[in-house]
Amino acid sequence: MLVFKDIIANKIIDSFSTNKRRKIYPMDEEIKNEIFQLINKGLLIDFSNIYKYERSIRVDYYVIGHYGDMYDMYNNLERNKYKAKIKGTIEHKNKKWNIYNWD
Repeated sequence: MLVFKDIIANKIIDSFSTNKRRKIYPMDEEIKNEIFQLINKGLLIDFSNIYKYERSIRVDYYVIGHYGDMYDMYNNLERNKYKAKIKGTIEHKNKKWNIYNWD
């Protein structure tokens, strides 16, 4: 499972690294563990909406549960995001990673 946590963390870091001038720092193990706990509950990371600000970059996430049919999950994506059990943001700001819940 350690490798899986690193794969997910690296995917998030890669999606944030769109500009060579903006350095994205590695995630702490604590943040990786929080993300991994959410994965076990059915995590959806919305990579189609990455928000960039002057000193931060963030992506929203939703815990929507587990789906056997990914087409059903994708075709009802907005409804699933709205009905998510947990909603939040993964943020890189001032060389540090944070994870926030909205609810």
